[in-house]
Amino acid sequence: MERIKKVGSILLRFGVSAALLLFLLSKMDGAHILPLIRGADPWFLIGAVFVTLSTYVLCYYRWKMLLNGVG
Repeated sequence: MERIKKVGSILLRFGVSAALLLFLLSKMDGAHILPLIRGADPWFLIGAVFVTLSTYVLCYYRWKMLLNGVG
């Protein structure tokens, strides 16, 4: 039963995130956005992805240390 709750929670979060992304993308005009993305400096995009992923990893370890301290 616990596994079903965990899977359901993950699916619910994924569904809500997907719905919000679709809503936001439906409000954008692709003809104006696409040239901006194509004109972006790839090194800045790579840097942004690296910083974002690093933040997730650091948050994971922070929570792991906090939860280990609690027991």
